[in-house]
Amino acid sequence: MEELKTLIDNLPFFDASLSGSTITITYYETGTVGNDFMATSSNVNQIAMVTGPFLSGGSDGQTESTTFTVQTGATVTGSITVTVGGVPHTVAVTAGLMDWQVAAQIATKLNADVVPGYTVTSTIFSPTIQFTATTPNIDITPNLTVSID
Repeated sequence: MEELKTLIDNLPFFDASLSGSTITITYYETGTVGNDFMATSSNVNQIAMVTGPFLSGGSDGQTESTTFTVQTGATVTGSITVTVGGVPHTVAVTAGLMDWQVAAQIATKLNADVVPGYTVTSTIFSPTIQFTATTPNIDITPNLTVSID
């Protein structure tokens, strides 16, 4: 059984574990197509098998994204520092800007400076800034951190 587990475990998209006489197979395929995985056997040794399709829960590939929300508008004219992934960006603001206007200023500056691996967007009248990975279906490492000083 250990040899069979090792053979399965070495295949792309597979992870196999052995517990007693049971081999549990986990199949990793992006999207709902992974639900179509089937197991078959020539079964000359009368090995009991559960065959499929018996997988569920796969979802079509999703692109990593996160949001950052500006909590207040600008009360004075000056600069704020927005640190994204450890890189500081200086954003000019003017007293009286609403929270959504500050968010727009930040998104404009970050797009001009370029945040590697991400697009940065804001929506009019929304204080939320959206960071979306430019590579679909990939977990960007390290994870993005955003802060305002």
